[in-house]
Amino acid sequence: MTPQQWLYSGDTGVSSLTIFHVMTGTVVDPTDCYRGSLDIPYDADDFGRCYRLLKSIPEWRGRLTEAATVLRKWAPLVERWNELEALYETSPSLCTDRLFELYPLCMKAEGWVRTGNYSLPRDSEVRK
Repeated sequence: MTPQQWLYSGDTGVSSLTIFHVMTGTVVDPTDCYRGSLDIPYDADDFGRCYRLLKSIPEWRGRLTEAATVLRKWAPLVERWNELEALYETSPSLCTDRLFELYPLCMKAEGWVRTGNYSLPRDSEVRK
């Protein structure tokens, strides 16, 4: 499958489109992550679209670290991608649980800090 065929397949979401844009060099502005144009997978459905994209274009799997280079919040996921794939293949609900556990690490990698149960300001905002 070509990247263009995948793009028109309909099996897309924000996180899988993020991989697509990183791999094709079409990330215009990495800060699009804050506007919802680029993001990480949050549950097994999101992860599944990323998983199927990388199965469809396997050469991109070996380049997944590029996503973490462009968007730092991907780093904790990329470091554990093999684990996440295994969980997705055996139990999507466990994959969702693990993604939920990794969310704070993803936010920290992007420069956010937890200041309360649901509060994640940027580190620079906390230091003011």
